[in-house]
Amino acid sequence: MWLQATIERDEGAFAYVAWTWLRGGLPYVDAATYAGPVVYVVYAIPMVLIGNTILGIRLLNDILFLLSIIVVYRLGSRWWGRSAGVAVAASLARRLGLLVGVAAVPAAAVGGYYAALGSLGALIDIQVRTAGYVAASHYMPPSMYLVLLAEGAPVWLLAGWGVLTARRQKAPGSSIALAWLALMLIPTVLPPSFGHYYLQIGPPASLLAGMGASTLPLWKSHGVASSPSARPSATTEHRAVVFALVIASCALSGPLQAFQYPNLNFDTPVALWHYADSVSYQEQNALARYLASHTRPGETILVHGWSSEIYWLAGIPAPTKDVWSLPSPEIYIPPERYQQIVDLVRLGGARYGVLFANSWEDLFEQEVRDPVTAYLVQDYSQEARIGNAWVLSNSDGTGRTVRFNFALEFASARLLMGQTLNSSVPFDRSTGANLTLVPRSQFLSIGKTPFPSIVQVPLPLAGSPPNRTFVDYHLTMPRNATLKFTAVLASTALSPMPPVTFEVVVRTLDGMTAAVLQASVDPPPTAGSSGPMYFEIPLGAFGGQSVDVAFATYASQPIAMANLTAYWVSPQILSAG
Repeated sequence: MWLQATIERDEGAFAYVAWTWLRGGLPYVDAATYAGPVVYVVYAIPMVLIGNTILGIRLLNDILFLLSIIVVYRLGSRWWGRSAGVAVAASLARRLGLLVGVAAVPAAAVGGYYAALGSLGALIDIQVRTAGYVAASHYMPPSMYLVLLAEGAPVWLLAGWGVLTARRQKAPGSSIALAWLALMLIPTVLPPSFGHYYLQIGPPASLLAGMGASTLPLWKSHGVASSPSARPSATTEHRAVVFALVIASCALSGPLQAFQYPNLNFDTPVALWHYADSVSYQEQNALARYLASHTRPGETILVHGWSSEIYWLAGIPAPTKDVWSLPSPEIYIPPERYQQIVDLVRLGGARYGVLFANSWEDLFEQEVRDPVTAYLVQDYSQEARIGNAWVLSNSDGTGRTVRFNFALEFASARLLMGQTLNSSVPFDRSTGANLTLVPRSQFLSIGKTPFPSIVQVPLPLAGSPPNRTFVDYHLTMPRNATLKFTAVLASTALSPMPPVTFEVVVRTLDGMTAAVLQASVDPPPTAGSSGPMYFEIPLGAFGGQSVDVAFATYASQPIAMANLTAYWVSPQILSAG
């Protein structure tokens, strides 16, 4: 199950940096994260032997993890089975030079490697300045500690008993374990704290949990005779109490751990923790395959957020050296490099932009805080949705790029009295208008995909003046421009309704107007929606000019009630130049 779990954002970042290294790039210079160099060696080895798959990386990490378990087991057995703790402490104390060498030799080798390539400054910068930024951040919510304690309840329960046992003992091994735990608790629980610091208390907690378990009245003690709980035999009552505590702790941690599989995300009213932007390993691979198959060599993509594993799986480099593109308190991106990302999407330089959200409404909330999201949502067109990943394109498939999205940049609605745009008044809530008749911007779902749309109620209504509404935009028309949209009519009437005209009018600065589109669309014969009608209107004659573009819908004869709704679905200005 672990091998098929979602690729966590740090896993993806380390894999991407290792992949970049194997392709001739250099960690910290061509791809930057905060991990030490040895991490990339561990990730690069399986790539050379097996290929670009997380399975080999996880197998190697699991093997190393199992080896560490054996080491910890042997250490615990020696410390508390004999007096080996004294020997270990004395050996390390007498050989301080050995301890320095263990750290200094690898550091010197890595420093020499980067110095030979002229990149020692980048190594120091990423390891000191940006790592210091991360260490100073406090993004671990206190509620998350409750979740971590609950998920590891059996270990923490036994570790707590181990702490009490170690305090009663005077063996150096017990003192070392207690000091180790206390030292690791300082950065873990005291703000500012970094979320992964809790991993540092795992090894000493495991040692103390094993020590505590060895003194429980379930078996004969093994060399821990100083503990009052260690007796040659255990009573039935003691066994019952111990079993009850263990079962209760497992009953607490088991469901919480099961809740996180297979995507490992944790989303509850108590705490929110997303293991990755994607929701599953399968969707990560599906997204990577889509991008790899639709992107030509040399084209740039932006997977916006913290999902560098997609670059790695797709075999496409990230647009900058930063493996993540969304700054946050725990993700440091220098302002000048973040501006490069903003300019990339603002100028349409990314062939694809990928955003992660459960809905378009969530993206709207994000674009308020993040200009990259704003440019992608407003200026790119939706091409696909894979899970919670929205694949947005700077092209409509014919080489044209989106230059203006009318529905996402909704302008003011006006009420047209007469035939010219000049004879109009504002038409919105502030003018006391009937809100049912006020044009608006909303999403229309076609199939399972929502599309941004301009919504209008065709006028006139029976018994009302022959007015109509329009939505007016002011923009500079790109050269070689084309207006593209889809027309849909929705009816709540049980009887046939009159045809509706979709009209687009362009007005230039000299006051000249031109109706570039007047198309009649028939409503459905009964309640429901008409089939979508697709339109493309060339606007090259207005290229480079400052113009007003107005959208209007009106019925061929008065309608008895407001039971017709017209949708301009994804109205966009495309340009080939």
